[in-house]
Amino acid sequence: MTRLLRNALLIAPLCLLPAAGRAEPWTGPYLGLHLGYGGGGDDIREINGPRAWQAETRGVLGGAQAGWNWQRERLVLGLELEIGHLGQSGDVATADATGAVRSEATLGLHGAATGRLGWLATPDTLLFLRAGGGLAQFEASTTESCAGACATSRASASGTTVGLVLGLGVEHVVAADWRLRLDYAWHAYRKELVLPPGSGPGWDHHLDLHALRIGFNRRF
Repeated sequence: MTRLLRNALLIAPLCLLPAAGRAEPWTGPYLGLHLGYGGGGDDIREINGPRAWQAETRGVLGGAQAGWNWQRERLVLGLELEIGHLGQSGDVATADATGAVRSEATLGLHGAATGRLGWLATPDTLLFLRAGGGLAQFEASTTESCAGACATSRASASGTTVGLVLGLGVEHVVAADWRLRLDYAWHAYRKELVLPPGSGPGWDHHLDLHALRIGFNRRF
């Protein structure tokens, strides 16, 4: 009985290893790069005021991603980190009889952490959704001038802001551990620009970014 128990303890760890023909080729860590183009809108609203307008933003973006996948039959779960540059910028100017307003916004360096939920349409093709949060360098300014004898007011902010990241895409095995990737990503960020006391109510910038990206991943 003792000998049988000892042999069982020696064999048990081997049972946890994947059997031949049951390999999980999507399981494991990966690294990759991506490049894309994005555009969106900066929704600018006067704080506690009626005025609102939108500036279009656009630009080239790129970066790197790293993650880990767990495959269970056709289901693939994953975690992914990315870092890069969003490269979005835009401005808008309006004027009427009372004066003029000009607003600008730029998104720069960013990082994101997302979870992934994937389904293998074929053994080599993965369809996936991802969701998480991000940090982005967000610079914005709004300058207001009036037609009469009053001072020009300007509100600006520069720093990082927290946002939401959602996306979907497809990955396809092209050679051994290399995967080609095409995905869509949506980023949403907000920055509040508060004017000095007595200068005005300030402005809210809500910037949405829609991006198409192509890239590759190398599984290790």
